[in-house]
Amino acid sequence: MIRASIWTGSILAMLLAVGCNTTRGDEARTPAANQPIAVRIGTFDSRGVALAYGRSARPDCMLAKVATIKREHDKAKETGNEDRMTALVANAAALQKQIHDQVFSGAPIDNVLTLIEADLARVAKDASLDLIVSGILHKSAGLQLVDITHELAASFRPDAKTQKLIRDIMTKPLVHGSHEH
Repeated sequence: MIRASIWTGSILAMLLAVGCNTTRGDEARTPAANQPIAVRIGTFDSRGVALAYGRSARPDCMLAKVATIKREHDKAKETGNEDRMTALVANAAALQKQIHDQVFSGAPIDNVLTLIEADLARVAKDASLDLIVSGILHKSAGLQLVDITHELAASFRPDAKTQKLIRDIMTKPLVHGSHEH
């Protein structure tokens, strides 16, 4: 659902960029005569949002999932359930690969965006955005890009160290991994 929303938003941005003019009631953003309306588009570095998710103490995030797997593994070990232990180790490895690909290689973060879907409208409103997209390959005149990585990451309540790591990762190029888009 998130991917479809972002894709639809990308199409809308392209339509607006090629001259589809809209009217708004927002007085502060009403252009002078014959001036194009600036479309404000929120963009984000998915790696930073994934990093905030991965380090979050929220019960629906990565650390909680890992803790649950560890508890279940300990129980399986106590009862000698080798099959369950093997399955849990495989599950933990898959989670580790997923978050690694998301944080370092820019793999899709649909699972993460689903957790903050309710926050997207608030972030868009607070930043006066018309649209939120995960990336821009081309930008025409009349589009104003606003980076909202930190605002989206804030939904995961990152501590100071995580905020610094997010700032750092945003300056680094993607590490090409084995994930599929």
